[in-house]
Amino acid sequence: ISNFINADSDLIGVQDHSGNYYGIPENIFPDFNLISQYLPFIDPLLLLGNTKGKDFIPEAEFALSHYVKDTLYTWDLDRYEALIYLKKEISPLNPMHPGWGRISYGGLPLGWYKAVGDRYNNYFPKKHQYCPLLYYGYSSVKIPRDKYGKINHKNSECFALISCNKIVIART
Repeated sequence: ISNFINADSDLIGVQDHSGNYYGIPENIFPDFNLISQYLPFIDPLLLLGNTKGKDFIPEAEFALSHYVKDTLYTWDLDRYEALIYLKKEISPLNPMHPGWGRISYGGLPLGWYKAVGDRYNNYFPKKHQYCPLLYYGYSSVKIPRDKYGKINHKNSECFALISCNKIVIART
């Protein structure tokens, strides 16, 4: 974990029974520790990752935090490659730096990758994977709703808005 977290961060690491590592800010750790003894579950704010065998696998939400080490390599992609990453498709690009790194678009972090030889493994979560519907620029998107005005999740899709060199991902 120390390869990923800023040395000057105020996080205290905690591991749960299933092997997940969480980061809790030092100033609230005593309160968290006290409350967690009496509650069956409490959200510890930032999921850092988990272990698979001897390897630490960082979590996607950790990639978006300011606690990531500044010296960790960040690979800034163009719009086309960022969409390939978000779709979890195979990219023709070769990583420039071996090992773990963070992928970004326009300076905004998207997630993690791990360079293995002349390819990389995409660690973008499947549950947030980009879906086929795509709009360029700002456009009105009709969100399917039932007769009571609630979002109809059965027929909904997710989409990405690309405008002003930023990708905004939304689920309808």
